[in-house]
Amino acid sequence: MTRIAIQDYSLANPLYVGKTLSFFTVDGEGKKTSELATLYAGPNGTNLLENPIRLDSEGKTPTPVYIEDPVIGVVSGLSAGDTETGLIVVTGRNRGPWAAGTAYYATELVQNREGGAQDKNWYLIDKSHVAESFTEDVSEGNLSLFFDYQLAIQEAQAGHAHEIDSVNGLVTALAAKLLSANNLSDLPDKAAARQNLGLKIGQHVLAPDGDGSQLTGIQGGGPSLGLNSIIRTNDTTIDEDITIPAGTNGMSAGPITIAEGRTVTVEGTWTVVGG
Repeated sequence: MTRIAIQDYSLANPLYVGKTLSFFTVDGEGKKTSELATLYAGPNGTNLLENPIRLDSEGKTPTPVYIEDPVIGVVSGLSAGDTETGLIVVTGRNRGPWAAGTAYYATELVQNREGGAQDKNWYLIDKSHVAESFTEDVSEGNLSLFFDYQLAIQEAQAGHAHEIDSVNGLVTALAAKLLSANNLSDLPDKAAARQNLGLKIGQHVLAPDGDGSQLTGIQGGGPSLGLNSIIRTNDTTIDEDITIPAGTNGMSAGPITIAEGRTVTVEGTWTVVGG
């Protein structure tokens, strides 16, 4: 939670030497209660200060005093009677989303996330009060617009309208250029397009008038050895069930062993050469 240092009583005042300073919490209307407030020794951490505080020999607080919630200070022991500060608040404290039934204090900030609109605008609390409804808070002047979220979004979009249109146009043009029906034929640099796609003529794809004779890495219909698949090869053991359908001719280089539990059903013709 945000904390501030109380500036009152941080400067020397001979009238306050040795006097007692107490800080009290406030109610939803910003009025002092009888409850002593929590005082902190620093802007963060959990170290607390005693409350009340004995003012030092110069009439000021011995150390800085920090608060998280609004307070009212009272100096007692004066011959003229007690003196009281006005409401001391954490200026600009972010209270998050506005909520009914919450005590708000002047200079705090809230965001509208209530009601049908939920405009997400930020509002400055102008009067200390306990919230009942957001609409009433606005109409009664309890808060005023501080940051127009919707307007900021609109201005940001308007400021980048040209860039948005350019990007949308580029995406549309790119989508049209990559239509599969065009097959890259309408691209100004087809070679660059193929390279970008990792398609090299003669290695991955045929040339427009090619016959496939220059393609590499493609076997000639089955396992082979040597240039142009000069020697065709096959395994020596059949370890699967195979059926050669009627009207089909098959050929293998032998000898061939059929593994135990496997069958070769020949309904057509199977020739083993050298078997």
